[in-house]
Parts: sequence; C-alpha cells; structure tokens
Amino acid sequence: MDREGQLREKLRSCHWLEQCGNRDADSYDFDYVWAKDLAEAEEKINSAKWENVILEETNELWAFLNENDPAAFQKWDGQLEFVKKTCVPEIMAVVKDVIAAKNLPQSFILDIECNLITIFMFAYYGGLYQCGLVDHILEIYLSGHLPCGYKGSFQKGKVIVY
Repeated sequence: MDREGQLREKLRSCHWLEQCGNRDADSYDFDYVWAKDLAEAEEKINSAKWENVILEETNELWAFLNENDPAAFQKWDGQLEFVKKTCVPEIMAVVKDVIAAKNLPQSFILDIECNLITIFMFAYYGGLYQCGLVDHILEIYLSGHLPCGYKGSFQKGKVIVY
C-alpha cells in the first residue's frame, strides 16, 4: 500500500473526536496547549489566525516546490482531484456522524475537511518536504482530539488542542 493509501486507512479508522475535552487522555512530544472548554475550541477553530497558520504552512510548501522541484509542484492538481473525490468524502462521513452524535459544533466540519486535504497534500510531498505542524495536526486527530487553534507567532507557537 502506498503512503497515501496508508494515510487514508489510518484516517478512516481513526477514533475521531472521541477524546475532545479530555485532557488526561494523551500528551504529545511537541509544544501544545489545551483549549479550556468547547466554547474556546469553537472560537479558536473559527479564527482567522488558525486559518492563516495553515495557509502559511501551505505557502511555505508551494514556495519550496516552486524553487526546488517545479515539476512536482504541477502534479498536485491530479492528486487533489483524487483526494477530494475518493479519500475526503468517506472520512468526512465518519466525522460528520461523530460530530452529530457528540453534539459538537457544525463549524468543526469545514475546518477538519480543509485540514484533511492539507494532510494529504503534505503526505504526497513527504519525500520532498516535511512540516512539523501538519504532522502534529495529524497526530492530534489520530489521538481522538481536535486541533483547533494556534497560540503564538507562526512557526514559533503551539497548537491549541481540544
């Protein structure tokens, strides 16, 4: 199974959002902070800062590829179509069911979907470029928590976890 297939299987079988709000469940090998409650998690996940941090990481990847491997840069369009048609819908069906069952805010759905695409993109280019933040976001999801914000300045801050 290729890297994207392995990632897809991990995400499909992930225990999505089961540990939200549970601060005792896990600790991570990177700097993070806990959201104090669901209201803060919802506020942070909908913030421009969180969106901008993810966009900045993506821009760093695009700049690197454009400078170092322009041919690889062009290949993402075809892969993106596959990810959006095949991988994301089946994973998001599970996520939506969990959000409904746990009565979590619907605003989490769009953020998780965008982050999934970002995770697949960085996995696709994993042999060329590494991103600690996206790796941390994936680890948080796989642990059953929700990455929902960022505290501090770009590349020097901490992920906020709910």
